Amino acid sequence: QQHGELARARHVVQVEIVGEDGVADVGREADDAGDAVEKYNGILCPGFINTHCHLELSHLKNTIPEKTGLVDFVFAVMTQRGFDTEIILQAIQNAEDEMLVNGIVAVGDICNTSNTFRFKESSKIYFHNFIEIYAFDENRAAAAFEKGLNNTTTAFDQMLIFEKIALYQVVSRKACKQMISILL
Repeated sequence: QQHGELARARHVVQVEIVGEDGVADVGREADDAGDAVEKYNGILCPGFINTHCHLELSHLKNTIPEKTGLVDFVFAVMTQRGFDTEIILQAIQNAEDEMLVNGIVAVGDICNTSNTFRFKESSKIYFHNFIEIYAFDENRAAAAFEKGLNNTTTAFDQMLIFEKIALYQVVSRKACKQMISILL
């Protein structure tokens, strides 16, 4: 009770960690579990989900004033893109590490570049990427949208994607199997 009492429970259940992935299996009540029960102070909760993230902009943390509105935010982002690549990549790694420490297990990430993709390949966090396409001039919006839809992918990029699908390393095993059946 270092920080005061946070919660009380009427029932204590046995929680068993299954495997290295940290999946918890909640079993029977502790009174019925025998002598092997270990009691810990704390709360068991599911992992958190960050539903709106711009991981590729992590290097801008503490450089853009808060609560200035969307137009000022976008202007600041557009005018502060000249950071060294190593600074950008280190900030992405730091932000991912911070999310893990804070219990985030899944992220909806808004992407304008591919800067974050290499981190996501080996991350313990599940990422769902939302590719952002925009234009500030209404007359250029259709062209920007078409350009985004027709984003070029090299044969090498396609080979990497297909390899990940074949190894069931994209999204989920079920999704990979579905994609393989579509492609074949």
